Amino acid sequence: MTDILLETKNITKEFSGVRVLDNINIKINKGEIFAIIGENGAGKSTLTKIINGNYSATSGKRIYQGKEVKTDPSKAKKLGISTIPQEFNLIADLNVYENIFLGGSNEGRSN
Repeated sequence: MTDILLETKNITKEFSGVRVLDNINIKINKGEIFAIIGENGAGKSTLTKIINGNYSATSGKRIYQGKEVKTDPSKAKKLGISTIPQEFNLIADLNVYENIFLGGSNEGRSN
């Protein structure tokens, strides 16, 4: 049994022949807090969109709990994969938890 929850292997993405991601490999372990940081244009948003199913990789694999997944955003959400965007509009009357899960289901969460 592995502690790796989510992994990418050699993720590459090209838009109109321009390579914006080149063989990206990450491993996220169960219980780990993981952040993707970098300068504007480094590919952070593109990588997260591939992980959550909004974009398809030109090549490479996404592996969730040891199995390769090819999924769209709704299937990714059912697996518990979601993205909190950096340009997040907050609702002042809600607490942090409520803002983070705004629009999501309460399935699997406790208050």
